[in-house]
Amino acid sequence: MIQLNIEVRRYNFSQEEQFLARGCSDRQALLPQFNNIMEHKHYTDSNYSIRIDPSLITRMIKKYSEQLIYQPVKE
Repeated sequence: MIQLNIEVRRYNFSQEEQFLARGCSDRQALLPQFNNIMEHKHYTDSNYSIRIDPSLITRMIKKYSEQLIYQPVKE
């Protein structure tokens, strides 16, 4: 079995913080203010663990990757 551990971090932004984040893409002057907010922002953390049989992964690689690569398992 292959075990995958997935960690998810989620930030919650107020309406003003969302506007500021959007504004940063157009105006570099807003970036220091947004970075200051992000330094003090806390996130919620979730952890997931999944166990996968190696034969399933091989089957998925063959089924979906062969559309782009001939014999992906061998490569």
